[in-house]
Amino acid sequence: MSISKSTLTVEELEARLRDERSKVEQARHWVEALTHELKTHFTTIIFSIDAMDRKSPYAERARGALDSITDVLHRVASEFSGEAMFARARIEPCKIVKILRTCIARCVSPERISFNCAIAEDVAIQSDSVLVAVVVNNLLDNALSYSPGSGSVNVSIVSKGQGISIIVANNLEAGTTFESERVFDKYYRGGLSPARGSGMGVGLPLSRQIAALIGGALSCVPDTARVEFELWIPG
Repeated sequence: MSISKSTLTVEELEARLRDERSKVEQARHWVEALTHELKTHFTTIIFSIDAMDRKSPYAERARGALDSITDVLHRVASEFSGEAMFARARIEPCKIVKILRTCIARCVSPERISFNCAIAEDVAIQSDSVLVAVVVNNLLDNALSYSPGSGSVNVSIVSKGQGISIIVANNLEAGTTFESERVFDKYYRGGLSPARGSGMGVGLPLSRQIAALIGGALSCVPDTARVEFELWIPG
């Protein structure tokens, strides 16, 4: 009995599909185990912070940062699919100013950030609060890393079109370069020296993907001495 070429092709495809499903399932179990392990250590860290000084602003900032990480871990664990960190957006009413203020308060150097809010504090948009926070956190971290010395970062939020724009801007250290056509390329780090930047060049590409996932857009306007990122989110 001969087996046709088309039958073999179907069998090969089915085998590959089973193999891919197996890899995804193994990855899912690994992510679940990693999430559980990290949460255990986070609990230990939180107890240690509380034991040291409950009223310290640094302790509060550390607790907030751990809360942010936990939010992302929950999302990864619940929606992990293949290599995608976030399978889909969860659109619901979001207090956008509150999200932005929380991100600023939890960043590494909130005292270096100047915030200008041109919309009402209680404005709510239809978006995904966790994904918006991931993008904002990446933009703040990037701006603080690229700013010279203890230079300030300017953050503003304004109404634009049928949505909201969050603008993060900072001056550049002398000799630092940005290529607008490459700034969203994976692993691209511009002229930032390893001593200054701790990133791997994946935050901005991921942020642009997330912005698209929530129906928004992330753009960059660099020049010789300053760089500005704009996150537009539909209302």
